[in-house]
Amino acid sequence: MNLTGKLTRILPLESGTSKTGKEWKKLSFVLEYQDGSYNKLACIQVKSDILIGTLNQFRIGDTLSCEIKIEAREWQDRFYTDVTAWKILKADDIGF
Repeated sequence: MNLTGKLTRILPLESGTSKTGKEWKKLSFVLEYQDGSYNKLACIQVKSDILIGTLNQFRIGDTLSCEIKIEAREWQDRFYTDVTAWKILKADDIGF
């Protein structure tokens, strides 16, 4: 799924260690996109070192095109949804 919008915020890097001892990190960012006649916000995360480095090259206000996946998981009868980018390009680089 593709989502194109304006980068409005990059949140602080989060990192830790899983229960199995594996190190992890993720960087979340906020994209403002158009849905009909309304502007909406999406908080998207990246987990790979390559995409974290790529995201840090962009500036607030840049228009980005993101290939995303949406996944939900259940824990203690509650559902949690992750929106994760697996490819990010500056929209200028693809002709938007």
